[in-house]
Amino acid sequence: MPGGIPSEAFVEEDALFAIERARKVINFVEERIK
Repeated sequence: MPGGIPSEAFVEEDALFAIERARKVINFVEERIK
């Protein structure tokens, strides 16, 4: 990511990406628990 203040779009994309990764981790953990 370029230096300076990130644009709104970048922040939003990062958040969505983080949520996707979190969901995958949660699903993985739930599968392991079963």
